[in-house]
Amino acid sequence: MSLLFMATTPSFSSLSNGGNDTGSTRQSYFEALLGSKALVKAGAFGDFRSQSDVDPAVDVKPILSFQFLEGGSKLIMGTLETKDRHGFLEPLEVTFLEFTRPVEYGLQWIEDDPGFKIDLFLNWHQLNTPSQPEQMDYGGVIRQPLSDNFSFEEQLHGFHDGGQLYTTGGIVNNWVPAVGLRWKVPGFLGTTQLDAFGILSGLLMGDNTSGTQYGGGGYLKTTVSPDPYLQLFGIGWVAKDFYTAEGDANYASYSSVDSSTVDQIHPFVADNRTYFELGAKRIFPMEGAFLRLNSGFIL
Repeated sequence: MSLLFMATTPSFSSLSNGGNDTGSTRQSYFEALLGSKALVKAGAFGDFRSQSDVDPAVDVKPILSFQFLEGGSKLIMGTLETKDRHGFLEPLEVTFLEFTRPVEYGLQWIEDDPGFKIDLFLNWHQLNTPSQPEQMDYGGVIRQPLSDNFSFEEQLHGFHDGGQLYTTGGIVNNWVPAVGLRWKVPGFLGTTQLDAFGILSGLLMGDNTSGTQYGGGGYLKTTVSPDPYLQLFGIGWVAKDFYTAEGDANYASYSSVDSSTVDQIHPFVADNRTYFELGAKRIFPMEGAFLRLNSGFIL
């Protein structure tokens, strides 16, 4: 399976300088059954990034996982399944992670039942050694259908950087929980979906919990899909003292020309944050591959 992608975000905001990325990915793997309820998946993933015409980036990662299957349950150890960033909203995980971190390793539980759907995971970035701190992100999404077109959803994304065995810098923990509703209106402009969520954040630098900084915001998104391969969307966001380690930096309560990064701590210099975005996502299916184009305008 191959994926060609191009993502660009022109910015009209003083808090972001936009960005763009182009490239392609390819993965090849085989699956071997271990009885009726388990399998091993092994292969390789190639990421070909067009950073420039003279210096393209090529990254190859192994695919290796053990999976246990029982009804609608799937337990995974090794290479995780990361479709749509586990279902996270943009304030919890930035959409660019679909391209910049397409392969993750750790533990995962996926449940696909009529009454609820679950994707819980632990993604280990690096181990704690004398030269580097341990780093991981974790959490997941639980969706409970209330009717055919209405669902209740809970999300949690956590990020940890630091370690106890070796002191290689400060310890950072970030928690971003979200609770909300999704309402789908089929037959209106194709299919229209409304998403409304309340999102909180906690930032702890060090091990003294009394120093935790809390924030939160309200998220509203409208998506119109004239056909299965095209999405037109608008996002509105209002927040105060909100911080997200791996979410889209445009949602955070700081102003910095470097805010396109998603993994560094910025001081709170703009308590209140209001953000609007209009965008489109288009998928072009091809034989054995598909092309995905993302574009957005930040207001």
